Amino acid sequence: MEIQYVYDANGRRTGVIVPIDLWERTVGSLEPRRRCRFDEVYGIYRDLIPDPDAIASGLRDEWERG
Repeated sequence: MEIQYVYDANGRRTGVIVPIDLWERTVGSLEPRRRCRFDEVYGIYRDLIPDPDAIASGLRDEWERG
């Protein structure tokens, strides 16, 4: 079982070929992907940006200056 590297014309590694057995063992050891719940992450930046409406308004002014 050997991993093979793929190189470009300049000799830089650009990819890898992994044997199926190793791939299946690696994928099988990972936890199933958990779906993101919006209610868990909503508002996490609330304390970092005290007045988001003022920032948005300022950005609109930048667009209209043309």
